[in-house]
Amino acid sequence: PYIPSLPLTFAILPFIIWAAFRFRQREVATVNALVCAMAVWFTLEGSGPFAQGSLNESLLLLLAFMCTVVTTGLVLHAVIDDRRRAVEAAHRILNELREQMMRDPLTTLYNRRFLQDYLPRELIRAKRNRSSLAVIAMDLDHFKRVNDTAGHQAGDQVLVGVGALLKRHVRGSDIACRYGGEEFVVVLPNTTLESARRRSAQICSAIRRDPERLRGVTASLGVAVCPVHGMDMDSLLLAADQALYEAKKAGRNRIVLWKGSK
Repeated sequence: PYIPSLPLTFAILPFIIWAAFRFRQREVATVNALVCAMAVWFTLEGSGPFAQGSLNESLLLLLAFMCTVVTTGLVLHAVIDDRRRAVEAAHRILNELREQMMRDPLTTLYNRRFLQDYLPRELIRAKRNRSSLAVIAMDLDHFKRVNDTAGHQAGDQVLVGVGALLKRHVRGSDIACRYGGEEFVVVLPNTTLESARRRSAQICSAIRRDPERLRGVTASLGVAVCPVHGMDMDSLLLAADQALYEAKKAGRNRIVLWKGSK
């Protein structure tokens, strides 16, 4: 006669499942303990669906109920928690991979791929805000001589030193990239031509003042500004690169502001 009332008793399981999804393990264990304690208390008082048969039957039904509740709550919560941790680990790995794809492994500066994704967006923002954006193209002078005389490891140390120097001379809104080999590009949003020239002078001077760590290399820099020298990424980088070529042609270790084709 007490069997038909058992399904109503197990109607508590949806609540246990909801608690497993919603709360932490401690709260789920507390809910399970409370439900089991109530079942035991009602059974000892001789009421409830588990106290309507013999003692053995009552104990077996009570044990089955308690095992079902505990297993449903704690095991389901453990499975959900493991899945949550796996998802968090996957997101963390994806973020690390994304960061590695954007960074040069030697200097930890941004790489060329990031620049090609970042610069067009910044140019669109500059056009929308009617602000200027400066690009500095930089190449290390006589870098090949370091590799030839001291070895590639010494050349790598020079590149690491230059990367650290660039990080010290850029604002939070600027980015410094290793464009390839001994070439670097610095993007300066909301920067006028004169401000870019001063920043280039600071970088050039800082490299010149550290001959021991940088093994005597100097830097040539070319500066171009949007919208004066170009409205898109290719034209702006080309203008900065041509200014850099003019700096190399004029004797290296200097800055040239692009003034257009001659």
